[in-house]
Amino acid sequence: MARGYNRAVKAVLEARDRGEMKGVHGTIAELADVDPKYEVALNTAAGGRMQSIVVEDDEVASTAINFLKRNDLGRATFLPLNKMLDGKPRGKALLAEREAAGFAIDLIKFDPEYRAAFWYVFGDTVVVDTLQEARRLMGGVRLVTVGGELIEASGAMVGGTVEGSKLKFGSAKGKADEVGEELRKATEQADKISTELMAIRQEVAELDSKIREIGGADRGKGIELEGLQKQLAEQKARLKRVTETAEAKQAERERAVAQAAEVGLQITRMSADLDKLKEEREARSKRLLEIAPAELSQKLRDAQSSLVSVSQTLSEARSGHESMRLGAENRERRLKEMADQELQLRERLGHLDAQGRTAAEKESKLRVELAALKKIEDSMGREITALRDEKEKLLGQKGQAQADREKVLTKMETSNDFMIGLSTKRTLAEERLQEVMQEISKHNVTVNFPLPPLDDIRSEITLCENALSGMGAVNLRAIEDYDEKKARHVELRAETKRLEDQRDQLVALTDQLNERKKVNLLKVFDSVNSNFRRVYAELSGGGEAELLLENPQDPFQGGLVIKARPRNGKVLRLEALSGGEKSLTALAFIFALQEWQPSPFYLLDEVDMFLDAVNAEMVANRVKKSSSTAQFVQISLRKVTLNKADHIIGVTKPAGGISNVIFKPNIGDFSELEKEIGLPEEKVRRDGA
Repeated sequence: MARGYNRAVKAVLEARDRGEMKGVHGTIAELADVDPKYEVALNTAAGGRMQSIVVEDDEVASTAINFLKRNDLGRATFLPLNKMLDGKPRGKALLAEREAAGFAIDLIKFDPEYRAAFWYVFGDTVVVDTLQEARRLMGGVRLVTVGGELIEASGAMVGGTVEGSKLKFGSAKGKADEVGEELRKATEQADKISTELMAIRQEVAELDSKIREIGGADRGKGIELEGLQKQLAEQKARLKRVTETAEAKQAERERAVAQAAEVGLQITRMSADLDKLKEEREARSKRLLEIAPAELSQKLRDAQSSLVSVSQTLSEARSGHESMRLGAENRERRLKEMADQELQLRERLGHLDAQGRTAAEKESKLRVELAALKKIEDSMGREITALRDEKEKLLGQKGQAQADREKVLTKMETSNDFMIGLSTKRTLAEERLQEVMQEISKHNVTVNFPLPPLDDIRSEITLCENALSGMGAVNLRAIEDYDEKKARHVELRAETKRLEDQRDQLVALTDQLNERKKVNLLKVFDSVNSNFRRVYAELSGGGEAELLLENPQDPFQGGLVIKARPRNGKVLRLEALSGGEKSLTALAFIFALQEWQPSPFYLLDEVDMFLDAVNAEMVANRVKKSSSTAQFVQISLRKVTLNKADHIIGVTKPAGGISNVIFKPNIGDFSELEKEIGLPEEKVRRDGA
């Protein structure tokens, strides 16, 4: 048993080696090998998790935990392979650093089956060369140096003197461990052999049962018996192979027991030598203490400490030897049981051989009887066919007779029911007649006319009954349904009347609104048209213009037409006017709207561009007049317009390419500004307030 494990881990490993606990693979320390260069770093990174025990599944872990609790052996960490999860490492960017040796999990050798367990131990820990490099790379990733300093992802740093640890990765197993391992493997093989023997025993029992069933079969058992005999031969061959395997395992066990005995002798010799050394050590210690200086005393104490360590090692070896001895006894007992089972199985096979021979004899007899029965069957075939035909004919006659009988019974039942019905009706009629006669006698009714014949009355009753039948079933809810439908009809009529009234009101309101819209539109139209005529005459120097509706009766169904007659010209539609005339007409329309509903601000962009000098001056005068009630900003190149402005802003662009802005308030003569600018004509922004 390897040194350094706590009591709980030792107990679990010893139970595993004795074969008492299945599914235990071993500790993390046992299942890995490392490069000596990184041994200190990996031991530090793993820490106490080196003692974690890898097991097959969580069921094994639960069994082991109950074992520890039941025997009060302490606590241990178990890693069930069926539940462990592998992870994705962080800090891959650190691997690009020259000082980074790699992830710790990649620097250790183990079976890939255990990767999830080793991920639990190491995670994404990165191994670096020195503490200086670790300090440079630290932050968010767990680091460990080759010298054994540990830096956690949180930033915590662990370091100092590294104490010698008895627990190491891939430490060489002692002779006792090797023997224990061999015994454990032998136990597992023995368990497998025992399982196979039990399976063979079950199969032999099934064969025995089938052979017993062969004796009572009538046909076709010969072929099945041959198959069973083949299976029996195969099972015998299989039993022979298993027996040979068991003998080989027995030889291996004997070798393991011999090795264990040899180890025990070595331990005994070592114990005797150790006792002698202890006695010699005590004697020399006394002498050295008497004559040695303090330095030698210290060395002696160190030697004593080493001796204590050796004693502990010997004690552990003795414990391991005792465990192996107990395991060997258990194996011996189980092998003996297996030998007894094998002997019983051989006896059982002998019985089966005897039963097989008996079954073969029975098979021969059955074959002879079967041949005789076939001859009898052939001779009786025609007779059986005739009897079968006659049987089918009789069955057909029997079926027909039963059908006729059923028909007669049905008719009789129908006649009886009809007679019973007539009798019941007659009784009821007589009772009703008696009641009617009594009722008539009470009222002293005298019939003054001859009664019709009874046949006529019956005919009349029949006609009435037929008429009632033709009417169909009576709806008992007809009156209630009528009342409901009538109430619903009244309700719907009231709702219809209300909706019709609302519709009439909405139509009247719509007509009223349309009429008001028409009146208001015509009022606005007349006002704007009057302004338009006056303004156009003012701007054109005596011209005429008017606004016309395409549909005066319904203005909303038509558009607006502008007609203008310039001074000394003829009446034209707006589309037929020239560019200057269109501009003049549009300005007249804008000023007409401005007079009806003024706006506080107007921006005119070169509206006088297409006007001649006379019309441009008229427009400028109109803008000047309108600026008393609104603000006008006009862009213009016409001198006559600029002369009317209250404020002028001039923008020039000389040959240098840099624009000049000149602002002159209260200018009455544009010629002065023109001389100052030095250009014949520039674009000027006019601001009239």
